[in-house]
Amino acid sequence: MAPLTPRILVVDGDAQVCDDLQVLLARAGHEVSTSTSPAVAAEMVLEAPFDLLIADLRMPGMAEADLLGLARKARPDTDVIVLTGNASGDAPPDALRPRVFDYIEKPVDGMRLLHTVGNALAKRALSTELQQTIREVARLNLEFKRTVRCQLSREHRYERISAAAAALADLARSAEPFLVALGQVAAGEEPDMARLRQLAGGLGELIGGAAEMLAQRHMRKSPGDLKTFIGLKTRELAMLFPAVRVELELPASPVDVAFDPGFLGQAWGILVNNAIQAMNENGTLRVTATGEVGSLTLEIVDDGPGLSPESMASCSVWFTGGDAMGLGLAIARSTVEAHGGRLRVANRPAGGAMVEMTLPILQAGPAPGAQPGSDDPDATR
Repeated sequence: MAPLTPRILVVDGDAQVCDDLQVLLARAGHEVSTSTSPAVAAEMVLEAPFDLLIADLRMPGMAEADLLGLARKARPDTDVIVLTGNASGDAPPDALRPRVFDYIEKPVDGMRLLHTVGNALAKRALSTELQQTIREVARLNLEFKRTVRCQLSREHRYERISAAAAALADLARSAEPFLVALGQVAAGEEPDMARLRQLAGGLGELIGGAAEMLAQRHMRKSPGDLKTFIGLKTRELAMLFPAVRVELELPASPVDVAFDPGFLGQAWGILVNNAIQAMNENGTLRVTATGEVGSLTLEIVDDGPGLSPESMASCSVWFTGGDAMGLGLAIARSTVEAHGGRLRVANRPAGGAMVEMTLPILQAGPAPGAQPGSDDPDATR
């Protein structure tokens, strides 16, 4: 597609100056409009934007605010060439000064004006190209994030689908009598609240059982280095949220644990993603490791607002919270427990939430902890 012809507006109280500049600029291939009235020029600007404004700052009827208004209406990034009656140039208002590209002294030197106009339009073209490039980079970045998220979600997808289908089938069969009983209670004139609570508790147990079945079915645990695995998974998730700073303090040496990479990776992803969402995808996420005899505890700390008392109460009983977080925590807890570990959620006194995941290690003795300032490549990002 051929480039659009640059549109220039000349505003000057002298009609002869307007005519001369129109002929000069039109011969150079520009589309030129002129006006001897600031009010008429303002109407022209409202009809269609211009790429460049050439105006006499001191023309009759032209207040400084008028020229500033014209410049802003033309386009937010439109430059202004000021026609001035003295060599030093008329001082523009402070708000307009950043928009002034250059001053041209009257009588106008045609060659200098053409050179100045060419430079101003070239600057505008570069600015437009840069903005388009920035938008394209933003679009590609969004597309890349979506692609990575889609790829990560495919990992071990078929195993998860198979386990989920079986768990949901069991849940549907087991829940049927409870749903029938709930319908009978709801149809009564005086519902038995104790019975309702009992039924609700039963359904909660079924949901917890379904999550546990989901975690345990088709799980294949094998020895592996948990330190390397957690570091890799955390970095993969952090790539999707560039505004989040991730601090890793993991052991310098390998930590052998028997685990299923697919299921444990999913559980870890749930915990990390919950923490990132709690910070509105902007903040510092810290992952540390501490060792005890026969176990390793991984701690996820965020600097978000922390969990509400209601969410903490739910977490302590069923590990469920608001929105999608509850089911995710239930799955994560069941997965960790299926690995012989435990999961704990708490609020930090200094603010933010903390999740601890403890897993048994294969060798006896305390797991080595990361040392501050060490050369461990996993120490921070």
